[in-house]
Amino acid sequence: MISKMLSLEEITSNNLCSGCGLCESLFNKKVNMKLSDRGFLQPVLKDEEELSQEETKLLNSVCPGLGLSHYALNKDKNVENTLWGNSKSMGLGHSLNDEIRYRGSSGGVISAILVYLIENKYIDAVLHIGVCDINPLLNEVKISTSREEILVNSGSRYAPSAPLTTVNELLNTQKKYAVVGKPCDIVAMRKYAMVNPTIEETFKYMISFFCAGVPSHSATIDILNSHNVEEKDVVSFRYRGNGWPGKTVVKTNTNEFSSDYEESWGKILNKKLNNRCKMCIDGIGEFADISCGDGWVGDEKGYPTFKEGAGTSLVIGRTEKGEDLLKEMMENNSLSLEPLKDLTYIDKIQPFQKSRRSQLPVRLLTMKLLNRKIPKYDRNLLRKLLLKNSLKNNAKGFVGTFIRIIEGKL
Repeated sequence: MISKMLSLEEITSNNLCSGCGLCESLFNKKVNMKLSDRGFLQPVLKDEEELSQEETKLLNSVCPGLGLSHYALNKDKNVENTLWGNSKSMGLGHSLNDEIRYRGSSGGVISAILVYLIENKYIDAVLHIGVCDINPLLNEVKISTSREEILVNSGSRYAPSAPLTTVNELLNTQKKYAVVGKPCDIVAMRKYAMVNPTIEETFKYMISFFCAGVPSHSATIDILNSHNVEEKDVVSFRYRGNGWPGKTVVKTNTNEFSSDYEESWGKILNKKLNNRCKMCIDGIGEFADISCGDGWVGDEKGYPTFKEGAGTSLVIGRTEKGEDLLKEMMENNSLSLEPLKDLTYIDKIQPFQKSRRSQLPVRLLTMKLLNRKIPKYDRNLLRKLLLKNSLKNNAKGFVGTFIRIIEGKL
């Protein structure tokens, strides 16, 4: 486990950076986020710059890649559900606006929430990620202030993203925001709020989505290669959306190519995930006000079928603020949500997240035994997860992790 302060260079060299971009916002005169040789966004010190001891201390206190404390970040303190985290409610549903539901990645719930917040003046703008204006294969930070801007930037973007690079700048605008990010991005915001209370005064709502890991930029290039398309010829690239799960669509000036979700994510994108993501305890947005995932439909064995259909989202109200908003939206006919009373049903619609979290303790233990630096998490939660997993699965996890490390894949 990490116990001493690490420098910025040590964080990146030990594959502990999750790429949120907060360090660029905090130290923007010294740090820039750049794509690494492996195709992930990482902070890089500018020429002849270095962080002071005080800056390094601040970095270590807010960096989500170094770990997290459920006890410190959870207002409810104890984690009642070791697999799915604390929640006020869980349900399956979708936006009641057909356009929003269609354009979103699953049921359009996150987009519907953002539109509702803007149109009812609960916030002035949304901080989130969208397609880069210059290169359609890259992501960039977007500040959306209207329904149409929100929908233009809707849909999953399975590529490196650093949504927090402008957080400090936005603190000085006298406006109220919602922020949408990966679970690790929200962890960074919560950790920063512990040392800077104006964060939660400015960012009134924090919303996350279930995340299975961040693919390298090179994985996107692999999709192009599968269609024999050169990067310079791409005019637009959509990973998902316009249906559920939605196809990955590559457009050039003369042609359009598409792949279904099982092909693009299952066979290409998830083969090149950030190594830090393989050490993540929170792929489910535990520290957001609301977190959403795909409400996958399972076959007779419970495995998701990924058939195209009308989008459905798994929606979790994590805080009272988030739960109150969901209730209000249902009362105003913006959302349709059916409550989930049997929480084991989530195991069937999100089997990957269940497996990933269950196997994390033995994976971390194996890495530690092989002298790898690993994030710091609450030991009590790790112990509960370890005991909850079967001896057979723990043994398989140990062997698999050991082999991947020896082969240089982790």
